[in-house]
Amino acid sequence: MAAETLGLGVKAETTLVSIESQSSRPAQPAWPLQHPAVYPWLLLVLPLLLLLKRTRFGRNVRAIAENDTAALLLGVPVPRNILAVFALSSGLAGLAGLMVALRFEQIGAYMGANYATKALAVIVIGGLGDVRGAMAAGLLLGVFEVLFQAYAPTGWSEAFVWLLLIGVFLHKPEGIFGTGVQRR
Repeated sequence: MAAETLGLGVKAETTLVSIESQSSRPAQPAWPLQHPAVYPWLLLVLPLLLLLKRTRFGRNVRAIAENDTAALLLGVPVPRNILAVFALSSGLAGLAGLMVALRFEQIGAYMGANYATKALAVIVIGGLGDVRGAMAAGLLLGVFEVLFQAYAPTGWSEAFVWLLLIGVFLHKPEGIFGTGVQRR
């Protein structure tokens, strides 16, 4: 499913770039705050966690992630919940793109490619299926990347992300917050 989604995204990018003559355009900030990305993030984290942990929708999503066939047999409307998760994640991705565009004041078709690969690293480092782990890993990587950009030679911030990912693969493959899978 992830490969199809990624392929569809690449196709959409390629199509839009072939239609547009410019690959990037300037973006004007909508509000005069120094770092506008902080406020929506703070307003979204707690409700998202509450949605996934305390509601029937969150319980259904967790059941589908564990075993979609068993969830279907137990009466969970799997296709409707999968559609809702895609809609929610698409909305959050759009909001993230808006925050990046406002921060760097540039909009382009390929502006999210670097962020998408780092998001994959964050998900794996935090632990697949654990939202808290992904948030903690995102904060950890963000802080260390800024520190490396400020105090280390050029390129070390990018290397840190991938070296940390390799280290997690070698020493704790389930991720920092992930739980090991029991094989029967």
